[in-house]
Amino acid sequence: MSVPAFLRSALLFMIGLSAAAPLLEARTLRLVVTGNEILGSGALRLMLDSDGNEHRVTLSITYEKAVLRFDNSVAGIDVGAGGNVTVTNSTSGSYGILGIDISRAAGAVFEIGSRELAALNFTVVATAQASTYFDFSSVPLPTAFTAANGGGLGGSFLSTAVTAHPATLAPMLTSAGAASFYAGDPVSFQVTATGRPAPTFSVVGGSFPTWATLDATSGLLGGTPPTANGSPFTFTIRASNG
Repeated sequence: MSVPAFLRSALLFMIGLSAAAPLLEARTLRLVVTGNEILGSGALRLMLDSDGNEHRVTLSITYEKAVLRFDNSVAGIDVGAGGNVTVTNSTSGSYGILGIDISRAAGAVFEIGSRELAALNFTVVATAQASTYFDFSSVPLPTAFTAANGGGLGGSFLSTAVTAHPATLAPMLTSAGAASFYAGDPVSFQVTATGRPAPTFSVVGGSFPTWATLDATSGLLGGTPPTANGSPFTFTIRASNG
């Protein structure tokens, strides 16, 4: 049976409407730090997985005061001209609390994709390596996404754990304190030490053999003893990074 032309048009029009897909809210706010480590000082980047209709984001973040000190904030590259980033820093017991308010210029929204909202700069104040956790809070600012028309948007937040390393760690020798070699055979002994910045090595006392050398940067001790004369050789190697 044939369908009249005006009915065919109506059916096609209705099919076209039914093909429209609902908007899915996949936006997520993330804290990112390179290698999940802060070495002396560094920035946590506040990233938004944007759906393309977010105008403003507010949130609060807690961090451990005994591990990190908040220094300042810098607006992310995707905030754009006319946008604004305001950060307030307060404390509660052993925690520091950042209240963060980020918005684009009037009527503007963040484009779809991964967008940088802010860089939060910290300095490590712990005297030894420590793991710490950045978590989202609702005080002093609630965690919220707002559209350009003022409407609320759904979304999620991902906290992050980081390892904080002090700017300077005193050097500590980790290699063996003695070794035996044979006359006429090449000597290769690796002196090792921990520390930040990386330590250098030097002979500071004792009877260092004239046939040996010590690489100040790598800590490699090398040479060939022609005879056993003078053995044993006792000397002191110092690791220094200050």
